Amino acid sequence: MNEDFSKYESLINLMEETPKAPAPDRFTEAVMSRLSEPKPSLGRLLKLAMLGAGEITASGFRREYSAENQPCFYFLMAGLFFFIIGTILLSSLFYSPMIMVSLLAHAILILMAAFSLVAAGLVMAARVPDASHWAKRALMVYGVLIIANAFLIQANSKMALGEVFALTFGATGLLMGMVLMRALKSETNEMTVR
Repeated sequence: MNEDFSKYESLINLMEETPKAPAPDRFTEAVMSRLSEPKPSLGRLLKLAMLGAGEITASGFRREYSAENQPCFYFLMAGLFFFIIGTILLSSLFYSPMIMVSLLAHAILILMAAFSLVAAGLVMAARVPDASHWAKRALMVYGVLIIANAFLIQANSKMALGEVFALTFGATGLLMGMVLMRALKSETNEMTVR
């Protein structure tokens, strides 16, 4: 190493003349507390989402999320859509008790898919840490439930074109999942650019 520091005198003088900026209050504690925070469990995550979602007003949600095309709005709307389908299937049990087991299985799978999408939307709306990670996991659960429901439709179908209906339902559900994943990835990319 070169021990002759005389050629760096102008640089040393410049560094010494530069005013020192004070560190923010409790900077080290804040950094260390964020490093040691464990990832929240699923129960804790849902609790954080419910607490955070309870603070969101309807007008604030419309202004902050739907205007900016936030993915949480898409997740909540898709979850609402599947919730409506699931409740219609569940209510049809009262009219046709003969096909109760098959229809009940369809309704439960679709309601579980709706719950996974709504939970992911609430997690993102509440700005829970690692929300995009949990939303991706919720999309995986949603995809598995839609595929299982499509197989169940195909297995229980008594129609001539039952396979086509099952394939259409599964493909449409997976397409919706891909659209949600694309919206989530574009939001994640925007957050890393900012």
